[in-house]
Amino acid sequence: KQWYQRRVAITAGTDRWKGMSAEQRAEIQKIREQQQAEKQRKLEEERELQKEYERSQLLQANAAILLERETARKAAEVEKKIAEENMRLQKEQKDTLTRLTKEVYTNPPTEAYFSQFNTGTR
Repeated sequence: KQWYQRRVAITAGTDRWKGMSAEQRAEIQKIREQQQAEKQRKLEEERELQKEYERSQLLQANAAILLERETARKAAEVEKKIAEENMRLQKEQKDTLTRLTKEVYTNPPTEAYFSQFNTGTR
């Protein structure tokens, strides 16, 4: 067999610590625990960041809804003012037309008025 074809069977952790002192094993265990604590801290930070992001998204959605409602309310106010202005203008136009028909146009021109035009050659 070639050197790369040989495989070494490792038993369940018995030879992993051979030749190491108890202090060295304790140091490795301490480092592992620190790594696990660091990983747990990072996961917790990620969770907190995700919660903060979701809360921010919710606040933005609520703000957008409030802004949309305010915009709709203002548009309704503008529509109401335009309708009121149109009603005022309609009444004003009707009053003017009524005044013209009753006061200004009461004396319609007669045939004698029109007969004075186009009588000469000039």
